[in-house]
Amino acid sequence: LLTMHHILGDASSLNILGNELLTLYQAELHGQSVALPAIPANYADFVRAETALLNSSAREELVQYWQRQLGKESSILNLPTDYPRPAIQSYRGSSVPFGLPAQLSQQLKQLARQEKSTLFSLLLTAFQILLHRYTGQTEIWIGTPSSISRRQPQFANLIGYLVNPVVLRATIDPSLNLSFSELLSQTKSTVLTALEHSAYPFPLLVKTLQPQRDLSYAPLFQVMLDFQPAGSLPLIPSVTGLTVALFEMAQMEGQFDLLLEIGEGEQLRGRLKYNSDLFRPATIERMLSHFQT
Repeated sequence: LLTMHHILGDASSLNILGNELLTLYQAELHGQSVALPAIPANYADFVRAETALLNSSAREELVQYWQRQLGKESSILNLPTDYPRPAIQSYRGSSVPFGLPAQLSQQLKQLARQEKSTLFSLLLTAFQILLHRYTGQTEIWIGTPSSISRRQPQFANLIGYLVNPVVLRATIDPSLNLSFSELLSQTKSTVLTALEHSAYPFPLLVKTLQPQRDLSYAPLFQVMLDFQPAGSLPLIPSVTGLTVALFEMAQMEGQFDLLLEIGEGEQLRGRLKYNSDLFRPATIERMLSHFQT
């Protein structure tokens, strides 16, 4: 069992570490020596690069973007809950797995191509509409994990915490009478610009915006969407005499009110994680059926 505190690494780090261990194990079985790929940079280099960015003129552009995007009073998502919200966030949680039918999954991919959109933006728009229906609110703020630094070759195979949550804001106002296609177009634009400015660390963003804090809520967003595109799951190296498979294990449940995880494949599958001090399992199952609708 490998376990890693989030301060030390992220999901990609676990994949890298697991694959390296299996590669070394295979070599050991055959009495071979193996040279793992050289890492051109270490975590200290990543920290130095981030510090240099925050000490450059780019910092002001990042700050100005987020102040324009989120500068008004932060929008608390008032989801109807089964139980009274505790005065202090508990982080107790559970999850309900789900899978969208294969035909629907293919239709969604086709619609994304037709709208010149990503599947992520399409699913995000549907999720935003669902949350609007549940709350009646026109301002919907959702978090999503971003790892823009891993796109840089020197950091691609680095073990370390390189993930940064990004806040995606949507305005869903029925009086504007926008079609789904128009809402999707707005979402695409929001996602693109947010990712372009995702290098600004989330803890600094909270410090900069200074939203009114409440120990019963996570700051800036209470709901997250984590989309894993095709090819993002680890390729497990084959090892002689050893059967290796991914083992589904509950983790990081209850961190937010809701966290929707969706993985891309022939069928879209995932799980809706939730804070069990707020919701019953039956409520989450009903919410997933509404999402599918």
